[in-house]
Amino acid sequence: MSLFLCLTASAEVVIRGVIAPETGNKIHLYTIDQGIDSLYTTVQASVGGKFTLRARLPYNGYYLLSTGGNVKHGIYLKDGQQLTVRYSNERLDLTAGVDGAEKHFAWWASKSATAAFHAYLYNLIPGGKSVKPYQFAQEMNLLKQSATALKRQLVGKGAVAELLRLKIDADQAFFKLAYWKNHVADIAEDFITDTDLQTYEQLFAHADLLRLPHASEMLVLYVDYRAEKQGIRREDYAKRMAFLSTQPLREAYLYQVACELSYYEKYETLRHAMGNVSLSAGLQQALKPIEARLAWSKLGQPAIDFKGVRPDGSTLSLSDLRGKVVVVDVWATWCAPCIRMIPYFKKLEKELESPDLTFLSVCVGVWVENERWEKLIKEHQLSGNLIFIDSWTKGFAVDYHVTGVPRFMIIDREGRMVSFAAPAPTHPELKEMILKTLQ
Repeated sequence: MSLFLCLTASAEVVIRGVIAPETGNKIHLYTIDQGIDSLYTTVQASVGGKFTLRARLPYNGYYLLSTGGNVKHGIYLKDGQQLTVRYSNERLDLTAGVDGAEKHFAWWASKSATAAFHAYLYNLIPGGKSVKPYQFAQEMNLLKQSATALKRQLVGKGAVAELLRLKIDADQAFFKLAYWKNHVADIAEDFITDTDLQTYEQLFAHADLLRLPHASEMLVLYVDYRAEKQGIRREDYAKRMAFLSTQPLREAYLYQVACELSYYEKYETLRHAMGNVSLSAGLQQALKPIEARLAWSKLGQPAIDFKGVRPDGSTLSLSDLRGKVVVVDVWATWCAPCIRMIPYFKKLEKELESPDLTFLSVCVGVWVENERWEKLIKEHQLSGNLIFIDSWTKGFAVDYHVTGVPRFMIIDREGRMVSFAAPAPTHPELKEMILKTLQ
């Protein structure tokens, strides 16, 4: 029987609290169903950040509170509660109204807040900072001691206590996997041990995991870790999903992967990996807003024209290259990975030399960077179609949703989009895509 208690609420929950000024002016309550969160209700905070949220709950269990950004804090709720909370990006503190068994939920949330922040939350907050690996290890050792003591108290205390025991184990795995993901270059090879991995294999097969906050993120981290250790490509979703034992777990994983995508072509790759398996109604519904968000980048549509300045001061437009397959390299003068790609692009351009193909180098920045752009052109002996576009906030950067570089695109002879997010020239797939477009 599921640990999750799905009960009809008999009395509304009241949550009063204060939102830290930098986090926003609304508070949102999300339900969690099979690892997928859905907005349930929203209230406006006062000028001073005070709010009162009232809701009749569809179930007793874990929910998420958020001010609308990337940060969402888990909170255990049951019908009739009257809670007082203090909300910030860093943590959610329950300051009053917690009694009985729910005190354990609040205690664990407080104890685990620091490790949670240093493992992953810091990455979602402007200016957030983590700690060095040895400091994080110390935090996790202390947290493990607290976890062991609390789990001992919860033995034999019923289904609600078992749900918290599961969360305690899941949180420790989540924090460690998240820290690995964000600090992979800094940690020791045995940061996650074989014993840890054996524990994770059992933990991430547990059906009730999907009742917990951030379950889908946990599954992605777990799968990423297993896949990386076995050398499985990032977009080989079929092999990655094989690490998960049930369809609900796989659906939660797929949902989270879809949430993190930026381009429709990547979404299509994900959907293709799902094969002919029937998706639950809940997942189908959850994917609709993701599809709508990515619709701007559907392939086959006409490429939006853009224009930039060449080193000699003349201008060049994308439309000037109509009739040729165009490979676009979007970069910036301050971007070290972009500059590392230059030799690979030059090599690829030489290998694929054809009257039907051209490469277009688009440097995006502000006009004061123009001198450095020209210096880099000379330093790396760049030639061909080189343009500088002096805005991140209008025109090309906005039309093509350029929020990071390097970025690579392919446009066919008729000016239609073949790829908004092509592989880097270090990957053979880019050459394959270009040759296919030339056919």
